[in-house]
Order: sequence, then structure tokens, then C-alpha cells
Amino acid sequence: MLILLIASIMFSMYIAISIGANDETMSTVAGSRFMTALNAAIIGGIFNLIGALLIGWKVEETIGNDILTFRVSKFHALAILSSMSIWLTIASLLGLPVSVTHSVIGSAIGVGVLSNGLAGVNWEVILTIVLGMLVSPIIGFILSFLLYEIVKSSILKRAKGITSREYAELNFSLLLLSSAILTAFSKGGNDVGNATAFLSNILGSSIIARIICGIGMLVGLSTLGKKVLIKVGMSVVNLTPAMAFSAQFSTGIITFLATVMGLPLSSSQVLISSIIGVGYARGMKINYKQVVGIIVSWILTLPVSGILAALIVKSLLLATLML
Repeated sequence: MLILLIASIMFSMYIAISIGANDETMSTVAGSRFMTALNAAIIGGIFNLIGALLIGWKVEETIGNDILTFRVSKFHALAILSSMSIWLTIASLLGLPVSVTHSVIGSAIGVGVLSNGLAGVNWEVILTIVLGMLVSPIIGFILSFLLYEIVKSSILKRAKGITSREYAELNFSLLLLSSAILTAFSKGGNDVGNATAFLSNILGSSIIARIICGIGMLVGLSTLGKKVLIKVGMSVVNLTPAMAFSAQFSTGIITFLATVMGLPLSSSQVLISSIIGVGYARGMKINYKQVVGIIVSWILTLPVSGILAALIVKSLLLATLML
């Protein structure tokens, strides 16, 4: 059992690092060129950690206690954690901004169905989470579109001359950074539960699990997250500080509200849909090829994670019988 405990801690830490490495929260800051991708990643990682420690328990409870209808054993937890680790690592190496929430839910469903059939999964909770995932990007698109329209008509059009416009964009850069910090804080609280929900059951301590995984997210984003920041922030649409602020503020508000409600959310979906929303408001060309590739990676995450988790738990049980 000690080996399983150590393995679970290692996988959870690894997942947290992968979450950080695949975290696109500060991509608008890098995409608007207000600061370098490296500096944006470090700041984002720090606030990921703070959010994980202060508000991460709510989503953790939803994932750890409400998705599966049976008591999660160490074998189940290890299978879920290892499945997530494998898929998130592949995605990070490819630079794909996949949803870690999709990964943990897919893995949990795979373990639940294999262990107890369809009755092993609380489908009402899954439906609530899925509906949140479907609705939140739509809200992000609409909110960012409307916000940028307001910014454009009430502030940018009134700025006369190059100096006045540059001053306005500078102010939006500062607002952008504040909004990105709010999003990083909220995302830390929302995403840490994906790494800690099942580890907390094993350790018997939520705060210790969140400290371990919060540090992991900080390390992952500040050291490996630059690739995803550049991919999301600079390849979907070219962003000005005012556009980036509109997208980031919308994402931050939606993610924060979902986190305090205990609703696991894909902030990747919300942010990218918000970026597209401001792109439409600006009348800019959208890189649909890039968007389609990102959506495909999201869709693949659920079944791939579920199959991986089911295969791993089956392998662990067989290995135990052979010992």
C-alpha cells in the first residue's frame, strides 16, 4: 500500500506540472506583447498556486465525491491519475491546449463503468458538468464580443491621434494584467481539483494535496508553459491590449463564478471562445484551422482518457491477482 501511496503522490504532482505546462491563462498577456511569454508564465504560476490553496476545495469535492457512486479505492485513484498523466503529457508535447477537466472526467467515467457498469457513474453530475462546458464558451464569446464593442465605441473611437490611442492601449495593458491575474487565481482554484480530488481521498488531507499540486502547477507553468501561451495567444488572432483585456476579463469572471460554485470548468474553452469573440467584434480574420485543431483535441480527450483509465485499472487488478 505504501507503493500505491507514493505512486499516487508522484502521479498527482506530475499531473499538476502537466496542468501548468498546458495552462493558457496568460496567453492574452503574451499575445498582446505586453510582456514576454516567460514573465507571463511565472506570474500566472504564482497566482495558480494562491488560487489552488484558497478556493480549490470546492471543485475538488465535486470531482472526488460526486462523479462516482462507489468508494474510490487506491487502485481506482491511481488508474485515474496515471491516465490523466499520460494524456496531458502527450498534449503538452504537441502544444495542444486540451482540457484537464475533460481528462479527469473521462478517466473517472472509464474507471466507474469498468468497475460498476453504468451505475458506477453519477450521470446527473456528469450532465451538469457537460452542460456547463457547453454553455460557458458561448457566454464567453458573447460577453467578450459585447465588452469589446463597448470599449471600441466608448473609448477607442474617442481617442484622437496616435499618442491618445497609445495611451488608451497602455491603460488596457494594465487592466489586462489585472484580469489575467484574476483568471490565473480562479483557474488555479478550478483546475487543482483535477489533480487533488482523488489524492485527497488517499492522503486524508485536502490542504496537503492542494499544497503539493499547487506547487506542481507553479513549476509546470513557469518552466514549460511558454509553448502553449504562444500557440493560443498569437496563432488564433492577433491581439491588441484592448482586445486581450475584453477576452481575459470575460474568462476571469466566468471561471471565478464557476469555481466558487464548485463547477469544474474548461477555462481553455472559455478563453479561446472569448478570443474569437473579440476577433469578430474587431472584424479580424480568425484562424479557423487552428480553432478546429484545438476543438478536436478537446473532443478526443474524453474517450482517450476513459479508455486509458479503464485499461490501467484492469492491469492493476490483474497484477494484484498475480502477486
